[in-house]
Amino acid sequence: MSYKNHEELKYNFQQVSPLLIALGDPIRQIIIMELLKQNSCDGIQVNDFVGPTHLSRPAISHHLKILKDVDVIGLKKDGTKNFYYLNPTIPHLSILKKVIDDINSTKTGN
Repeated sequence: MSYKNHEELKYNFQQVSPLLIALGDPIRQIIIMELLKQNSCDGIQVNDFVGPTHLSRPAISHHLKILKDVDVIGLKKDGTKNFYYLNPTIPHLSILKKVIDDINSTKTGN
């Protein structure tokens, strides 16, 4: 890998690092799977995650904030109620794909 490509890969890793950290947590993976399972356009509330995660509402809210901060999920407010949904256009996924492609190209010698 050339020096220029190495620097680009390093930069891309820095860009996707928060996303990878957010996705790497087992509780946040459960939250994402619940959102996929519910498949509700209206979103779901914090209480809907209590059973699957076995966590308190404040703990779930912490995990939801992390996922929201990296744009994996979005939030809709309806009065005092918050509804969470999967973001259909997660911003850094294209960069993550580029990182994976760059790594794969070095393994194959391209």
